Amino acid sequence: MKISSSVAAFLAVGVAVANNINTTEPEPQCHPGPGSFDQPIFNSTNIASLVACTKLNYICDTPTGRDFYEFNPTTPVPANYNCTPNFYSIYIQPDVNSSLSIPVADTIAGVYFYGNERYNVPLNLTGLDFPELVNVSEFELTWADKVGTFDVPKLERVEGYMNLNLSGANPPAINLSFPSLGYARYLSLMGNIDAIELPLLQNATGINVMSTGNLDCTVWAAEVVSKTLPLRPYPTNTNDSVICNSRKGSVTTYRAAPTSGSRRLVAKMDVMGLVGFVWLLVL
Repeated sequence: MKISSSVAAFLAVGVAVANNINTTEPEPQCHPGPGSFDQPIFNSTNIASLVACTKLNYICDTPTGRDFYEFNPTTPVPANYNCTPNFYSIYIQPDVNSSLSIPVADTIAGVYFYGNERYNVPLNLTGLDFPELVNVSEFELTWADKVGTFDVPKLERVEGYMNLNLSGANPPAINLSFPSLGYARYLSLMGNIDAIELPLLQNATGINVMSTGNLDCTVWAAEVVSKTLPLRPYPTNTNDSVICNSRKGSVTTYRAAPTSGSRRLVAKMDVMGLVGFVWLLVL
């Protein structure tokens, strides 16, 4: 079969990127194990090589089998090679004892950084920064009671849930800021939280905050409740769209439904969230 010049150029780029990764780190670095852990596992020394893995966002059928190719918005994906998007999930080695800045691709499937709750062994991670992350399906940072800084300056959409559990015996005080976040299906935030900023949030099905810090739940809940879905009249009347507990008070509240058309509005927002989730993981 004759390969066109444009396809050949695309494949050359993909092979070059793959070879660069293979010469920098062993190929298993991108796929370290079977099953759900067949994904990059970050530590303080392998960030550069594993970030490159997250940017190989297409799998294509080629004459030599399935290979990874770098996503390049200026290069058309060759249709006859049956290329499909492939978004990575990422993990962390539990012995990391410093702050990490990880410039992953702008879209990944999931972030799963957690300590071992069963054996009471929290992460030693002290700070986390994702400077380029824009879209993610799920984000989990849990059993991480030493984290004092958390930055996601470009994050716009969380298609599923974000679960930050920074609570523990003596966690540092933290201010959480999500300056670009417009959509999150569900937010769960726990820790010694003094402030939470969500200036661009437009839609969330629920927000649950448990703080041992100085967050003023009454003021904060009043600011964000209008950004959640209205009270659902079906199948049951759910009145806990926003839950906030801190040393400065406890609030459980919800956005009242419009007097007419509420069912159509809720259904429309649910469909929007589902479409976004399918786009990220299935497209």
